[in-house]
Amino acid sequence: MKWDYLQPVKIYFGKGRVQEIKKIAQELGCARGLLVAGPFFFKSGLAEKIMKESEGMLVASFGDVSPNPDVTEVDACAEIIRQNDIGFVVALGGGSPMDCAKAAASVALTQDSIRKYHGTGVALPAEHLPLIAIPTTAGTGSEVTCVSVLSDHANGKKAPIVSEGFYPKAAIIDPELTYTMPPAVTAGTGIDVLSHAIEGYWSKGHQPICDTLAIHAAALVFKYLYRAYKNPSDEEAREKMCEASVIAGLAFTLPKTTSSHACSFPLTNIYHIPHGEACGLTLDYFVRINARGTGSERVATLAKALGFADAEALAVCSAMSRDNARTPMQWKDAPQAGFTSGTPWLKVNDNYPVINVEKEEGQPDSVLHYYRKLIALRKSGEYRELFTYGKFEPAYENADHVMAYYRILQGRRVLVAANFGTDTIELDWEVPAKKVLLSNKKRTNAENKLILEKCEVFVTECK
Repeated sequence: MKWDYLQPVKIYFGKGRVQEIKKIAQELGCARGLLVAGPFFFKSGLAEKIMKESEGMLVASFGDVSPNPDVTEVDACAEIIRQNDIGFVVALGGGSPMDCAKAAASVALTQDSIRKYHGTGVALPAEHLPLIAIPTTAGTGSEVTCVSVLSDHANGKKAPIVSEGFYPKAAIIDPELTYTMPPAVTAGTGIDVLSHAIEGYWSKGHQPICDTLAIHAAALVFKYLYRAYKNPSDEEAREKMCEASVIAGLAFTLPKTTSSHACSFPLTNIYHIPHGEACGLTLDYFVRINARGTGSERVATLAKALGFADAEALAVCSAMSRDNARTPMQWKDAPQAGFTSGTPWLKVNDNYPVINVEKEEGQPDSVLHYYRKLIALRKSGEYRELFTYGKFEPAYENADHVMAYYRILQGRRVLVAANFGTDTIELDWEVPAKKVLLSNKKRTNAENKLILEKCEVFVTECK
């Protein structure tokens, strides 16, 4: 096996590193910089703060960058560079400002439109302006890659451009800049990180250094993404997701991304699905496909490295993510379970003659009626805000076969406890029970101890 490894980007990682922008620019020998960022950063004041902290190193700004930046935005940014005698570029934000800045910093040294190079196969000239990348999301990895993904909305096109000149000279990774990311952005960019790592690993261009980086990044995502999503103020989770993002960027920039990213481009371009979410829509399917095809041993190796027993276990995990909730509704014992007279995208579960809405309507103890009670409890005026906004807190963590947690809000507390074992479990109350809210075993009173029968789910308000 022959392989090469190149990583020309100097990385500055850690809280507060963005304050060193002047020093870093000076170390690189830069002067007369342009700040490229999305409109949000100018409205929020962060762009102005960065300009001030540069102490005159940044002399101009460009803020007309949209999500999935258009080629016209690149051309406009390049023109500002030419008119202001700009010597280096700083990209602040997610993947979109970086994609725009990379392309503009190269094409500005020509008189060309970026359209000459976008999706045409024409190579950009090697000469380019130095670029400093400052990500504010933990997802794209663009701060360490030589790729710029641009849209041409006039021609209905979205495609990447790859150029050695797109590598930033420096990347400033400051986790504090990600603290204000909304949960949806945290989730979407986190899935993008996972896609980068997994696709980089099973890419035909894989090599040992990138393999190691990919495994490390994917493991961090599995461990910290949910924490960052549920608790935006979790500084450790934020920092680890930043680490995962930059390392996943290092993992895929040489092997390149594969199927999930290829499928994401039309999903984003046509249906305007955010990039990370678009990657996530197909990632689990390609896990299953690659676990059965040529090179499946690499999927097995990846699965074991991430804590799964084998490739099949990873495939099963993926299969059990969304599709169980997406299968056609089983209305009755009829062709296609009464869902349609045609052929559904996903096949009907084989148990539809036994489990369907029509049959369970007449069964007071059915899952259907239980879920109706659960939904009614969640939507009730008394408990709606508690179940919607209440803080999660683990409970009974040392009890075997029990998954339990509290929802806590404004001095009120609800316990949700489930017994996944085959025997009745008896536990001391951590917090005394006040009122039973729900039980699939028809329990109506809280006893002196927390008693959970096999397969029981118990919800109670605490004192």
